Amino acid sequence: MIDGVSARALAEIARLERTRNHLRPGDTAAALRRWRAYVHRPERRLWEDYAERDLYWFCCGCPWDDRDLLETVMLALSPRHARQLRAVVARFDARWDVPVPPWLPPDGWS
Repeated sequence: MIDGVSARALAEIARLERTRNHLRPGDTAAALRRWRAYVHRPERRLWEDYAERDLYWFCCGCPWDDRDLLETVMLALSPRHARQLRAVVARFDARWDVPVPPWLPPDGWS
């Protein structure tokens, strides 16, 4: 389930996930959940510097890869259904563009 996306769009996403060799069932929803969680973290911009060494990303998925997967799915969908998914993703992308307050220290700093 993806809130804000019609049942027909979900059916098309499910079809893509079944027919494309680089997708598995549920990949799109999982990528959207991880992207949403990432953009809501206050220290999210600090992660860019440590992308190569972040163990969380190794086990649980890189949010940048998830965003790329979402873009790939949106390009593969029909225009009508892509607009629906793009509207959902755009809400989280807009959250990403909000600057992190300078008074928030990175993890581990006091």
